[in-house]
Amino acid sequence: MIELADIMGLDVLFPDSSRATMSYIVNRRKTFLYKEEVVGDFHCYPPILSYLEALPPKYVNEKDIFKNLSEDGSLFQSPSATAKAFMDYGNKECLTYLKSMAQRFPKAVPQAYPMDEDLIKLCIANQLKKFGLGEYFVGEIETLMAQVY
Repeated sequence: MIELADIMGLDVLFPDSSRATMSYIVNRRKTFLYKEEVVGDFHCYPPILSYLEALPPKYVNEKDIFKNLSEDGSLFQSPSATAKAFMDYGNKECLTYLKSMAQRFPKAVPQAYPMDEDLIKLCIANQLKKFGLGEYFVGEIETLMAQVY
């Protein structure tokens, strides 16, 4: 947000006492963003590029986007990342994917498209917790987490 404010010409002032902390956070973030390489088969966490819609433009380029498009035109099976890639670069394959998702889910397109059974179960458990219903399904969620683990 600080970078976006700077791009928009807004000055964000911090007290002198927090400058060292802010500098540390910015440097750690840069280290994290620049050292990660996108690999073809990720097992635990998707690469940071799959969160394209949340990244400042200077961390992403068109070459990275097109290198990581799936055969169906999606970027890591993420409708939100694919939509951002389409808005930034106008790729027709991305648009085709987004239209197909809108047809499959006419009332709402999910922000992430679950790719396997375990992920679907985890998404359900996550939604139960978000809705405040997790306390009613503690045993089921614990069993699910043990199975996935």
